[in-house]
Amino acid sequence: DTSAPFASLARHMRLPDTSILVLPGPLIIPETGGGRAWFQIFDDDWNLIQPVKRERRRMESLARASKLLSTTIESLHSHGWPYSHIHILGFSNGGTVALRAAQSYCGLRRLGGVVAISASLLPEELMGGHAEGCKVSKSEGGDQSGCPTRVLITHGARDQV
Repeated sequence: DTSAPFASLARHMRLPDTSILVLPGPLIIPETGGGRAWFQIFDDDWNLIQPVKRERRRMESLARASKLLSTTIESLHSHGWPYSHIHILGFSNGGTVALRAAQSYCGLRRLGGVVAISASLLPEELMGGHAEGCKVSKSEGGDQSGCPTRVLITHGARDQV
């Protein structure tokens, strides 16, 4: 998708005391009218990459996208935004990247929340045992009760993706 509908949604929400940053995915999807993706989902022949145990392309691409989002979050934090005031909404594979952020930001770095629409963790991430959970060290307070970023995942019954 393009970033325009998300920017329009943000304007229509009229949330008080809120700044909204709309981030387009880093990958251009040809012949989609400017559509973007956060990580690789097609092979060179435009077939969907299948989630099999040895498949690494989506996982490696997702790791790069997650690093981009993390860099943005850290930049916001370094400019005075508390982690708890940063909320992420992601659609489709952008939602998958948002879920990855929820896994990474916990404890004292817990985000305000993540909403993932029509998204999930990648099956190969779960098959390979790569899904990471909260890891809070004693130097961060070690309080597991405050660990996770809150997450809302929605998925429509008619969504074929």
